[in-house]
Amino acid sequence: TKTTSLEDIASLHALIGAVLDELRLHQEYMSRWGVDPVDTPLPATEAYTSFLLSVAASPDTSAAEILAAMAPCMRLYAFLGQHLKAQVPDYMESPYADWVETYSSAEFEDAAEEVERLVDKFSDRAKEKDLEKLKELYKAAMSLEFKFFDAAAGSTPPQSRRIDEARQRLVVAVGAPAEGALDRVLAASGICEHTAGHEGK
Repeated sequence: TKTTSLEDIASLHALIGAVLDELRLHQEYMSRWGVDPVDTPLPATEAYTSFLLSVAASPDTSAAEILAAMAPCMRLYAFLGQHLKAQVPDYMESPYADWVETYSSAEFEDAAEEVERLVDKFSDRAKEKDLEKLKELYKAAMSLEFKFFDAAAGSTPPQSRRIDEARQRLVVAVGAPAEGALDRVLAASGICEHTAGHEGK
């Protein structure tokens, strides 16, 4: 079963709203840039989305397992949005302004925190074998997220999905090379260029 708690169901219902907001954002970008949604995705994208769908679609999957698979994405995108907004004062002039606004918003941070709160709640009452499964799903999602960004950094998208260089990247100048794991994801993703010795804005 997924969950029978009315409180948990209400929380999950609110999270569905956050996911729908994301989908609308992505659809707007695809329409704006002429991206064909039927283009064959990169293998890393296919692997990640297939992973999420397989977890969510299984009748044996618990709500805790679905949330554990979702949590890394929610936290990573909240981090990216907030980091880019803080590091790029003129981000509103970028074609990615709507993206940054969405993922840096208090509403998205609340959604990420709610996913984490529910994962913690379910973990506290999980049996040992179930807890290990949650850890495995979280770790798998993190690995697939990294591969997703890493593949995008070195890929050549189909012509219909190409955007000029100014649209492809938000350049973030910071004062030192990346040190943390999430900063390494930023550097690998191509969203962020780290320039050693350059004063941050």
